[in-house]
Amino acid sequence: MAGETNTLAGLIQMNDLNLADIDVSDLLEEAPLLQVLNAVTASNGTQHKYEKQTIAPGVAFRDPNTGIVNTAGKRELVSVDLKLMDAGFDRDKAIAMGYKAGKEAYMSKESIASLKTAFSGAEKQIINGTDADASGNTGFADALGTVGDKVISAGGAVADVQTSVYLIREGDDDVSAVMGNDGDITMSDMFDNFLVTNQTTGAGYDTFRVSILGWMGVQMGSVQSAVRIANLDATATLDDAELSKAIAKFPAGKGPSYIVMNRQSLQQLQDSRTATNVTGVPAPFPTEAFGIPIVVTDSITSTEAIVTA
Repeated sequence: MAGETNTLAGLIQMNDLNLADIDVSDLLEEAPLLQVLNAVTASNGTQHKYEKQTIAPGVAFRDPNTGIVNTAGKRELVSVDLKLMDAGFDRDKAIAMGYKAGKEAYMSKESIASLKTAFSGAEKQIINGTDADASGNTGFADALGTVGDKVISAGGAVADVQTSVYLIREGDDDVSAVMGNDGDITMSDMFDNFLVTNQTTGAGYDTFRVSILGWMGVQMGSVQSAVRIANLDATATLDDAELSKAIAKFPAGKGPSYIVMNRQSLQQLQDSRTATNVTGVPAPFPTEAFGIPIVVTDSITSTEAIVTA
């Protein structure tokens, strides 16, 4: 996906010359959904507004010279306040200056590691929303928390051991990652700092610090853009029939782009396909269902609460 402007890898602008030769897609290797998810820039700096269709316009046939009243469609303006992703870090000067390739190389290496962690955290936030970090942006789980028509319960009844599978349709009018400030992630040159480790005594140590800041959020699109299969525990059955129920909740011709799940759900789907294999040979790990690609991510936890569907 590198270089495609409709994904995060194509949208993000790195302003640090030390990272100019780094493929942004490499920074997303721990965020598999963000590697493929459509991405847009915020409509206004750190705030994003978009129109969300809630009711489709009505269309009817009529005889010549006969009037009709068409039902007007309905859209509502949605405002998304992006949240600041802070990936800044300090490293002990003594360690940095002792690095065989030099302190600059050491801090560049640490910058890449910090950014990978940051994008992994951003993916968790986009999926789990305020359940991941109450100070972060809302996500799939917030938008599909208890929206009964778009949430299917797999029947799990024990709290804090559940997981979910999300089916999403991506696009500029549907689900998208949103980057603020035209997709710019600002990264400072390393600078001297003193990191206080004991507020009472003032004890600490000298560090090199790098500031890394970016604004992110998620656009959920219309009410037809996503479906959630919730309440999947370790004993649940996730099979193609269950996925088919979820796919059927999308409008004809506007089905999901991706099925997003964690490794537990992937194995359950594999087990269900093995059980229907007449040869008894274990089915391969699924990569798609009904032609829809499966994205496997560790960003979906298996410690969710019960969702009322």
